[in-house]
Amino acid sequence: MNTKDEYFNQTFRLVGVTFDNEDGTNRQKLLEDIKLFRGSNGYDYKRGNLTVNLVKYKFENEDAIRVDVGISQDTLGHISRQDLPFLLENYDYIHEVPYLDIYYGTPYGCSVTVTFKNPDYIPEPEANPIDNKPVKKAGFLSKLFKK
Repeated sequence: MNTKDEYFNQTFRLVGVTFDNEDGTNRQKLLEDIKLFRGSNGYDYKRGNLTVNLVKYKFENEDAIRVDVGISQDTLGHISRQDLPFLLENYDYIHEVPYLDIYYGTPYGCSVTVTFKNPDYIPEPEANPIDNKPVKKAGFLSKLFKK
């Protein structure tokens, strides 16, 4: 991790947002409902309660990560193969998924921002108020040069 901060954000564009889910749910319809605050996922999103989860799974015997949202955990898409190695390597350091961005277009697109906790973070040492008090000088020279 190339940061000195305790937490840092990384945004990932989702792929596969034009496909239907295995249960027949249309991902474009899900994205539209969330964007326009329609349906159960849209209402959750409008209230700021839309849960966004990154779920590890196997796709054709390879590691993959999908993005599931809402109470029903509908899949919106997947992390691209380009971004997958970074996310798999840092999966255990995910702190939260604070932001889901759905952008207009034909078709709709989507990205997700992930907050990671930096495993290499070293907090600044706290200053001890006792150590910051001026030192009382009691030597011979300090008595000669009293202010």
